[in-house]
Amino acid sequence: MMENQGALSLDQKIQKLINNYTDIKVKYSELKSQFSDLKNENTELKQKLSHNSDESLKFADNYTKLKEDYEELKKENEMLKLQLSELEKNSKEASLKIDNILDQINDL
Repeated sequence: MMENQGALSLDQKIQKLINNYTDIKVKYSELKSQFSDLKNENTELKQKLSHNSDESLKFADNYTKLKEDYEELKKENEMLKLQLSELEKNSKEASLKIDNILDQINDL
């Protein structure tokens, strides 16, 4: 009977080891699947980050170009204002000279 209990106990221990191995194998498979999913997600996030970095650089370049264009247009605007002011001054002077000439003609 002792042998029977020893054998039964040995069979139980073997079955327990098999069950533990099966549980560990299932958990390993689950963890392996989770790891694969996380690895894929990590790859996707890296790609998005790279894309966003590229977009950010494009926006920075566009901003710099727009700022340069703005400054150039601002200078051009100032130059045109000065030219307009000069033209208005010349126009007033010409108008005064014409008025003067007309007054002299009228005096004749």
